[in-house]
Amino acid sequence: MQRPTCARCGKTMSKNGTTTAGMTRYRCTTCGTSRTTVQDHTARDLRYGLDWLLGRASQDEHRLPARTLRRRCRVLWELIPPVP
Repeated sequence: MQRPTCARCGKTMSKNGTTTAGMTRYRCTTCGTSRTTVQDHTARDLRYGLDWLLGRASQDEHRLPARTLRRRCRVLWELIPPVP
């Protein structure tokens, strides 16, 4: 992932520890502004759910806990196909 840029001055920010929730905190070395970024894993989770649904591997062969598999496949089950 690329380092985020500062909204105030436009310079790249450097890592500055983590928050209490475990997210990476970034700080601008020029103006001192700090922020966190959230990564969007929707596409990755959808691909994982489709691979599980359409593939031949069982849940045990994925070597993931059942809750993790359900969380990653949640995006797939929330899709509603259009009715013609």
